[in-house]
Amino acid sequence: MKTELHSHSQCSLSALKSARHQTRWLTLIIPALWEAEAGRLLEARSSRPTWALKKKKKKKAWRVPATQEAEAGGLPP
Repeated sequence: MKTELHSHSQCSLSALKSARHQTRWLTLIIPALWEAEAGRLLEARSSRPTWALKKKKKKKAWRVPATQEAEAGGLPP
């Protein structure tokens, strides 16, 4: 029974290594195919992923009207 389990894990490990190799290979090949189809070199716009390029919302500061009145002498300190 141990040999069956061992051979199954070896098969899974081999498939995993193969999948990683294919992914790495396709990562290099796909842009080259796009360049050939477009007839020009593709330029990298950014090394950051799209989600990292989204602008963050600025926090709004609360304005306190009483502060302006106190500075103008309208309210006692």
